[in-house]
Amino acid sequence: QKVRGMYSFILYDLKEKKVYLVRDISGEKPLYFGISDNKFFFSSEIKSLNNRKLFDKELSTIEIRNYFKFGYTFNSIFKKISKLAPGHYLEFDIKKFKLSSPQNYWKKENKQYSKKCLKENSIELENLLKKSVKEQMISDVPLGAFLSGGIDSSLIASLAQSFSNKSIKTFSIGFDDKNFSETRHAEKVARILNTDHYSLELNSKNIHENIIQLVENMDEPFADGSLIPTYMVSKLSKKHVKVVLTGDGADELFGGYTRYRNVLLFKKRIDKIPKFIKIVSKFVLHNLHFKNLINKSKYFKLSSVLYDDSIQNIYDEYLSQNINDQIFTNNLFKKKFENYKSLTKSISDEKYLLEHDFNNYLPNDILKKLDHYSMLCSLEARAPFLDKRIIEFAFNLPIDQKFSKDNNKIILRKILYKYLPKDIFLRPKQGFGIPIRLWLNTSLYKWADSLLTKKRNNLTFINFEFLKSQWIKYQRGDKSVNDSFIWNNLVFLAWVEKNSDIKI
Repeated sequence: QKVRGMYSFILYDLKEKKVYLVRDISGEKPLYFGISDNKFFFSSEIKSLNNRKLFDKELSTIEIRNYFKFGYTFNSIFKKISKLAPGHYLEFDIKKFKLSSPQNYWKKENKQYSKKCLKENSIELENLLKKSVKEQMISDVPLGAFLSGGIDSSLIASLAQSFSNKSIKTFSIGFDDKNFSETRHAEKVARILNTDHYSLELNSKNIHENIIQLVENMDEPFADGSLIPTYMVSKLSKKHVKVVLTGDGADELFGGYTRYRNVLLFKKRIDKIPKFIKIVSKFVLHNLHFKNLINKSKYFKLSSVLYDDSIQNIYDEYLSQNINDQIFTNNLFKKKFENYKSLTKSISDEKYLLEHDFNNYLPNDILKKLDHYSMLCSLEARAPFLDKRIIEFAFNLPIDQKFSKDNNKIILRKILYKYLPKDIFLRPKQGFGIPIRLWLNTSLYKWADSLLTKKRNNLTFINFEFLKSQWIKYQRGDKSVNDSFIWNNLVFLAWVEKNSDIKI
């Protein structure tokens, strides 16, 4: 209860002969564990366990499905390995050779921020952020900050610069495709703050070697394409500093994703449809034979939410990456799995969306990517927004001070505009995306083609004929085959190629 920070640690009680595994409250640092052949093992990386051949490499059916549906796993991809959830610990009794169930050691405090107005709360949050940034700037090695030019990283860079008597170093990554590049925004912020700014532009030529190396050396398949700019900005930063501050965690805590507004608006419209019309529509959509329609998944999504219009199901279907079920030969993989952490249904729809992402998307995608690919460059990445005091503040903050139907991160904008001009940020939110379609048609074509057109006898659950046909259509520019479908399959197959001893 007294610790703040990012950590996963092991405590060995010599007297009681017990081992404790502990992970930080937001999941900034990873921790895996398992029992096999009378051995209890644990590590911050699956790779170290894999290299010692401590477990049978059978894959989890549920996690294969989760990976193809969401682009990442909720638990480990391997049946014999588990991931300790954020804010949990577990106990292993060596004398009894007994492992306890994970226990949640952190509970959010209920504070009365809801009774305060936006102005009062923004002052309090600004003070908390200042404390967090100031404390996380304590370092005996050179320190800088990632700067994308968005609200979160710009606020962290602004506060960091305010505490420094010289220009801090900031770093950004861009693309030659301007639809995906934020470097011009980052450079504008850097000029105003007077930081010592470094940027790198990626293109289809200089990305080839890095992307193959990154994908093939994953502990488990991970299809978030933004791992590439994350790795490249870490690599750039490591040339100048050893520690960076980042803006990660702000979207989940303060309502930064536009999808929250989209999902809530969609649910409002669905709620207005009479029940009998939903039943008929669901039956029609689910039973029609879409002979000439390639991407049936969108229609099955709609069918699913007409049948179950809860916020949980609507959001689950919204996050699903339109992976066509025809890719699977086995009906077991077509089954819908709900493996994410369940939440109390008594909370509001708005709170459900934020808590779902804090419990699942943040640790299993965002922080996994940040930790793994920054540490791959021997760079320490610190996230001031994920200070325990700020997390608890955010959970008690009224939703209307986070986002509305017209705006997002309302309270963060109010603080940021004290440091930077408002007009810089009056633009749609831009994620850390990549121009994957361009790359797969140019420098990555040969690598992708060799993986997507080769049948593998150990992957009997994949329909390789269907995959090949979709790859051909994708190369022709057919928009019915989306980027996620191709990329998720490509990453999985590249990972399998490097892990030929896995079992299904």
